[in-house]
Amino acid sequence: MRLPTLALGFALAGCTSMSPSLVGRYSLSPEAMHRSGAHDLYDAVRLLRPDWLEPCTSVYRDERFWGGTEALHEFVPEDAVAVKYIPSGHPRPGAGQTALNTCSAIQVVTGGP
Repeated sequence: MRLPTLALGFALAGCTSMSPSLVGRYSLSPEAMHRSGAHDLYDAVRLLRPDWLEPCTSVYRDERFWGGTEALHEFVPEDAVAVKYIPSGHPRPGAGQTALNTCSAIQVVTGGP
């Protein structure tokens, strides 16, 4: 009886240790962007998360659609509180559960109006 409990404990420990790395794959912190030395958010994403730059990726500023990936050139790393990646098939910012898309999105969280 103790062996299955021990195995379950190891399985759960493995899941919790993986969580931070999975979360990190879908976000960029201000510190990481600053350390990258990038001049704009496009360069920061290109250097730190190049797989986010798919051909049909949309960019959102907070909850509003902002354009394609070229719109990331409009932001410097200091503009963003965070940058988040939203995989295809997940709701778009500000659109609720109804705006599922076949393309991914990048959300620039500015924390301002």
